Amino acid sequence: MDYIAHIRENDRKVQTVTEHLLGVQVLAEGYGEKLGVSHIAGLAGMLHDMGKYTEEFRNYILQAVYHPEAPPKRGSVDHSTAGGKLLFEQYHSLPKDLSNKQDHMNKMILAEVVGNAIISHHSYLQDFINHDI
Repeated sequence: MDYIAHIRENDRKVQTVTEHLLGVQVLAEGYGEKLGVSHIAGLAGMLHDMGKYTEEFRNYILQAVYHPEAPPKRGSVDHSTAGGKLLFEQYHSLPKDLSNKQDHMNKMILAEVVGNAIISHHSYLQDFINHDI
């Protein structure tokens, strides 16, 4: 089964999630290159829509396109946080071997920054530090 990222309105051509993520990765790497962070930007581009790899999102987008008289509520399927959650789960724990603790801490911080950009790509950046908000 192909997971769907977008369906073009005028001719209903499907862009798969894989095509979309690889295309965004290339664009993001190009933008990030100017700042010396091409791989970091590319990682964010590659993971930003990981949540579209679900049957729930596939049904959501098909319903929206093929049944415009009864579309699903816009934003009712969370597709934008999965990539950020993946980074958090992969890098937000201390390793058993603490011989290279600083390197791991740097990766944790980077994962949090990139993850925040990913989970916030349809809204404002989240504030995970200020507890008053």
